[in-house]
Amino acid sequence: MNGGSDLVPLLQGIVLGATICASLGPQSAFVLRQGIHGDAAFGVLPVSEILPIRGAELLGTFPADAQSYIVMVAAVGAGAKESSAARDLIAFVTAPPALPLIKAKGMERP
Repeated sequence: MNGGSDLVPLLQGIVLGATICASLGPQSAFVLRQGIHGDAAFGVLPVSEILPIRGAELLGTFPADAQSYIVMVAAVGAGAKESSAARDLIAFVTAPPALPLIKAKGMERP
């Protein structure tokens, strides 16, 4: 989910949607700070943005059919000066042994 913009259609499908949508603000680290300092009841951000913040508590995730995903890709530019090193880095971060760390950081692989 991309914070407020993706949250609105989901919430409009439930009874509290209109009430909650009317109070949505910017979704970013600002939201986490607001929640940590008690100025907001909750925030909606990607799991990977919540996990590293000291004082933030992940309460749960939305059901799979309510999720939207950002697909990250990597490529080596045609003019890269260190193309071999770039390929090695991509191979390293996409190799099966990296999967536990990827999951621990709140991300998934397709």
